[in-house]
Amino acid sequence: MAVDNRPKNDGCCEVTSIRHTSLTMVIMKMARLK
Repeated sequence: MAVDNRPKNDGCCEVTSIRHTSLTMVIMKMARLK
């Protein structure tokens, strides 16, 4: 069952990863400002 659920969650993971990367970029910029 876990293997079958992977493809479905993959799409969500991609969206969250994109948001996570953008968040990381913001954090990096904030760190540079400090």
